[in-house]
Amino acid sequence: MFLSTLEPGTLIWLFLATYMFIIFGRAFLWTPTYAASLGALNKHLLPHGSAIMNTIQPLSGAAGIAMAFSIMTATTAGLSRLLGKPFYGSQ
Repeated sequence: MFLSTLEPGTLIWLFLATYMFIIFGRAFLWTPTYAASLGALNKHLLPHGSAIMNTIQPLSGAAGIAMAFSIMTATTAGLSRLLGKPFYGSQ
């Protein structure tokens, strides 16, 4: 929730500290997730499970970024129409 309240006057050190906290949390999340998911597989399926996990993580990240930018673009376009003037960088 903190990152959604950022303003131009927000201290860069506060932003970086919060962002690093989030990234470290994600690092501690992925290790047990990998261990639990691969631990449930038979020994002969481990390479396939590892390949699937290593494929799903970047694909889901790319899909999340694409959705975020789609929502951001749609919101900007809607606000532009509502206010009757284009925003900088949108045409």
